[in-house]
Amino acid sequence: MRLFVALDLSQQAAGYVRQVQSSLQRKITAARWQPDNLHLTLHFLGETDEQLIPSICADMDLIGSLIQPCCIPLFIREKKRVRIR
Repeated sequence: MRLFVALDLSQQAAGYVRQVQSSLQRKITAARWQPDNLHLTLHFLGETDEQLIPSICADMDLIGSLIQPCCIPLFIREKKRVRIR
């Protein structure tokens, strides 16, 4: 099973990202857009043995109990050209 660690986006942040996606779709041809299930991936675990999932979940619960909620600002620079390879 391919796993990753991610943060859910607030409804407000997800709405903003959907607006950006919509705007980009009109300008950029891409094979696939994901307007649903938006999240911020923190770490890709890759192929993981399913037997490890309970301990991974327990670790994530522990980490979640140790850190304080935070706000991550999203900065978008207007009219900046970005080369994507």
